[in-house]
Amino acid sequence: MVMTARGWLGLGCCAGLASLLLGPPFLSSQEKRAPLNEKEPVIERLQPRSPAEALKTFSVRDGFTMNLIASEPLLRDPVSITYDANGAMYAVEMTAYPHPDQADEMALGQVRFLLDDDGDGDYDSSFLFADKLSTPTSVTCWQGGVLVTAPPDLWYLKDTTGDHRADLRQKVITGFGITNAEQLANNLKWGIDNKIYGAASHSGGSLQVAEKGFFVAAGDELPASKPVSISRQDFRFDPRTGKIEPLTWATSRWGNSFDDAYNRFVCQNTGPARHVVLPRRYLARNPYLRTSTVYQSLAKEGGTEPVFRTSPPEPWRLVRAHRRQSLGKPANPGEINATGYFTASCGITIYRGDAYPARYRGNLFVGDAAGNLVHRRSLQTSGVTFQSQRADPQAEFVASSDNFFRPVNFINAPDGTLHVVDMYREVVEGPSWVPEDLKKQGLVDVLGAADRGRVYRLAPPGFKVPKAPRLAGLSSTQLVPYLEHANAWYRETAQRLLVERQDQQPVKSLRQMLTGSPTMPGRLHALWTLDGLGQLRDEDLLAAMKDRSAVVREHVVMAAEPRLRAVADSSARRQQLVTSVLAMAGDNTMRVRFQLAMTLGEINDKRTTIRLAEIIERDVEDPWMRTAVLSSSVERAADLLVQLLTNGRLIEQPAGYELLKELAFTAAAERPSVELREVVSAVARLSSQQQGRRLQFGLVDRLLAGEQLAGRAGALQKMTAELISDLLPRARTIASQEEVVPVQRVDAIRLLALDKVSQVSALLAKLIDASQPIEVQRAAVRTLSRFSVSDIGSLLLDKWAAATPAIRGEIISALMLRENWTRSLLTAIEKKRVLVSEIDETTRSRLTGHKNALIKKQATALLAVAMIGARHEVIKQYQPVLKLTGDAGRGKAVFLRECTGCHRFGSQGHDVGPNLSNYGRKKLPPDSLMTQILDPNRLVAANYMSYILVLDDGRVENGMITDQTPTSVTIKRDKDVRATILRRKIEAIKSSGKSLMPEGLEKKVNQQEMADLLEFLMSVNQRI
Repeated sequence: MVMTARGWLGLGCCAGLASLLLGPPFLSSQEKRAPLNEKEPVIERLQPRSPAEALKTFSVRDGFTMNLIASEPLLRDPVSITYDANGAMYAVEMTAYPHPDQADEMALGQVRFLLDDDGDGDYDSSFLFADKLSTPTSVTCWQGGVLVTAPPDLWYLKDTTGDHRADLRQKVITGFGITNAEQLANNLKWGIDNKIYGAASHSGGSLQVAEKGFFVAAGDELPASKPVSISRQDFRFDPRTGKIEPLTWATSRWGNSFDDAYNRFVCQNTGPARHVVLPRRYLARNPYLRTSTVYQSLAKEGGTEPVFRTSPPEPWRLVRAHRRQSLGKPANPGEINATGYFTASCGITIYRGDAYPARYRGNLFVGDAAGNLVHRRSLQTSGVTFQSQRADPQAEFVASSDNFFRPVNFINAPDGTLHVVDMYREVVEGPSWVPEDLKKQGLVDVLGAADRGRVYRLAPPGFKVPKAPRLAGLSSTQLVPYLEHANAWYRETAQRLLVERQDQQPVKSLRQMLTGSPTMPGRLHALWTLDGLGQLRDEDLLAAMKDRSAVVREHVVMAAEPRLRAVADSSARRQQLVTSVLAMAGDNTMRVRFQLAMTLGEINDKRTTIRLAEIIERDVEDPWMRTAVLSSSVERAADLLVQLLTNGRLIEQPAGYELLKELAFTAAAERPSVELREVVSAVARLSSQQQGRRLQFGLVDRLLAGEQLAGRAGALQKMTAELISDLLPRARTIASQEEVVPVQRVDAIRLLALDKVSQVSALLAKLIDASQPIEVQRAAVRTLSRFSVSDIGSLLLDKWAAATPAIRGEIISALMLRENWTRSLLTAIEKKRVLVSEIDETTRSRLTGHKNALIKKQATALLAVAMIGARHEVIKQYQPVLKLTGDAGRGKAVFLRECTGCHRFGSQGHDVGPNLSNYGRKKLPPDSLMTQILDPNRLVAANYMSYILVLDDGRVENGMITDQTPTSVTIKRDKDVRATILRRKIEAIKSSGKSLMPEGLEKKVNQQEMADLLEFLMSVNQRI
């Protein structure tokens, strides 16, 4: 459960030093009670309130009230609830939070079954439905029982005897990852497509069916026999067949919700609201597609979205903030202040009930558990996604002055309101992030109020509790009208029950609702219920394509996809379906066109090219639409490119310019050179237009890059020889014209790699000048690096003295690509043209660990950082440090001088490793701390390990892997240098087994400086 911005411990470090700075602060044995110095506040421990007292602490907007419907002793530590078809509550209790890592101590979780005995809307009796569960996080109803995530497993629990205790207990799916209680899979939600969706958080895993007999085989929808990775991905599964699928991961932590159109929304600690825009299944089709983001952020992120709490900051947070601030100003205000910003977003939920006034429907609610509040936002459609704004200026919809109020989840309840799940805890933060000394002094208890928990109804003015639902006993035909109920709980419950039963009796009524229901939700649920019953016909789809609601039309396209893939079916009806779907490219609503743009990639029909062109020419300015079209273009990129170039409508638009280049790259990478003649001809015809002539540079460059990626370099270049010969003189001119926009100059510069080095080397060298735009300088260095002649190394080194830091990084990267250039670098170091102090630590490590023995030997001698065989000798030499008196002020200067290349400290440094101004430190004695500093590879966190990437053209890249998509890998080196590399380009990825922080710090930090550094790191006044 995501409770705070820093409540998770999987940060790791990029150095042995950093690995020490991520735990509780060091505590001196002489320290007694807070305050630790005269500047820190004197604090007292907070105390919990009774349910009756807590009710008095709420401030609620617009006349709404918080009504208590369940509390201890009926339940404790609730983190997720659901309601069965008759309104009974199942509550997941994370009683072991925050649990140790031992499996036997994790298995303390429970599920409670609560009943409203007198029908007044409050719950009166509670039963222990299931216990001994490994940190359960979520619960949802299925087949008369419940599915519960309790990583590493997902369980099916059912009471078959009527005693309200689960006597049937089946392990359904296994393989969920486990890190800690705040990073586990959570928030199972029923989807309109009859699948169950979940947020995987940061724990990932490899999922597979644990008990195949639980599922019903249905054609190719068989239970997964091989593990399905959900690493950095959310998930969904079919509860009938067991089919498991990874989903787009939008950095979801503790939250997963749908609106009435079944857009999916998630949240992250410091990212309160995100709309998941791009489905993974479409992105994965095109291995040449690079995507930078898959979600639209709907609020400020990174601890910058304000909150307006009514509770005072917890005293221990004031102390922690004071200590953090003593280290300097950090980048994230949510991390440095005790209060005022989102740091614990969780439980994002779109209101979909029928009890609130109409203006609240579709509002987004999200809790900030650390701030004791519930935040509300309104959503407005913006292209294919949304924009949002705070609905309650300078206030929160719900705020409590009780610091123990922890709203961790919400649910659209049967009574039409939102129900608020309150874990009610003293601390909802990993224990390591609470100052150790305060815990030891008894001023804060991370287990405080672990015996309590509440569920509230967020009720509108004048609310009267309706009768409890009784859907379980209704016939299938009686359930159908509930599919158009104003409350989404009734619609989803009715659909689930119908799909569970697989009763064919209501099919006729469902078809009538599909075309005749007066409500969009009714028609939408009828569509997918027919699909879930196996009764959705082509005729139904054809009729629904004409629906007056764009939401229904969008879903019709999705529902039709399995039939559109069935290329063997050439029946007249199926062909009519394909034709009708293709015609929807002219739909007046962008969301429908967006879905169609992605679905067209599933259709094997030549007409799809025309429709894709029609869509993108209309919507090219929308970046999401461009990605959708590119995702569908992998097998038809050449045809689509010719179509768009012939039409000519995109040539003068910057967004169209970039799209056309990406199509050229995909076309050349996917299709054999002989099939690209029409593309080359279309590109050549652009010479008749001024903008077209400039576009030619980028198109030819991307065509050749794509061909090279496919391993066929040469044939296309011969085919385009005449065109290239015509382009090169113009490219030389455009490259040097400062009045031309940088993107076009960069394309011209890149193309110059096809010219003779003697013709362009001087020009390119001239462009490596601080007066030029940074992207022009960077392109010039990279183009020079594509030539193989030995003189390039010297030419690049000639630019070293006047190069800016960013371009120096490019020059170093280029010089490391070829061994003869690397030798030129070493010669320059030897002659002091390049100073040793100007070589960054990562490059030093690469040089002294070079695969070429001669280079390695020379580099080791020159840089004086020989990789000493046994680091214990160095550590032994530094033992006198432990007897020296250190000075924290001087130590801070050493830290800033030597450590900020990879770590941010206050406003200085770089975010390669963790921000060391924001985290506590482990309690380690000075000798252990020094050992880790001098031997950084002794303990290295996996997520800060250095990796080596061998590319198919012989080049080698290395760095820390920061992000991975289905088609690309992003690495990060020191000083925030990043590179995104297509997976198709990578021949091998291998861990170096080492931290990015190199050994050899002792060469730059003498013994007195080491003593000063240790004093600074362990200083009481610098603790966080």
